[in-house]
Amino acid sequence: MALNRPSDLTDKRRNSFGLVFPNHISSIGTKGDVETFFLLLNDLIYEGVLEDRYTTISRDLYRTLVNEENLERFKTETANLKAEFAKISSDQIKWERYPFNRNYGLFDYQKCLIDPEKPTLLDVFEKFFKVFEDAPFWVEKYLAKGMKNFPRIIVSPTEIVSELKFGKLMDSDFKNSADDPLWLREPG
Repeated sequence: MALNRPSDLTDKRRNSFGLVFPNHISSIGTKGDVETFFLLLNDLIYEGVLEDRYTTISRDLYRTLVNEENLERFKTETANLKAEFAKISSDQIKWERYPFNRNYGLFDYQKCLIDPEKPTLLDVFEKFFKVFEDAPFWVEKYLAKGMKNFPRIIVSPTEIVSELKFGKLMDSDFKNSADDPLWLREPG
């Protein structure tokens, strides 16, 4: 894909992924980057490296959404997980098991944003934690205005065409799709 025209938006290889929250779209990498984060987190919990106390991230954010019901837990778990990831050396991880995109393309939406060569898991997933820490402010801001369905954090494609589709869905749509998360159905 050598061109960067609006018609390229329909190319299935052109989806960056990240978090969508009130008035923000934050790309955190390719679909493989985002999926790698969640798969790695769940593997670390399953293998006993981490305790299973990050459910708003490992389950809610991955499968559905974070909203007023679980926002405070999400903020606490983000801080705790960040501290744990700072202690884990990235060379302990068998990165070949994970689907992050190792091919760097011409445009930002084709570029892998995680670098497993960095010293700790916090360094590898630094961009993720920055967005995890910023998003709750915006959710709280809109909740304070009395909005109930709009203030949420979801994993989504961040290309404008895909994001608009996800933005129109109700919270119940995400919850009803917990067994087959909506963002995983999108091309990556």
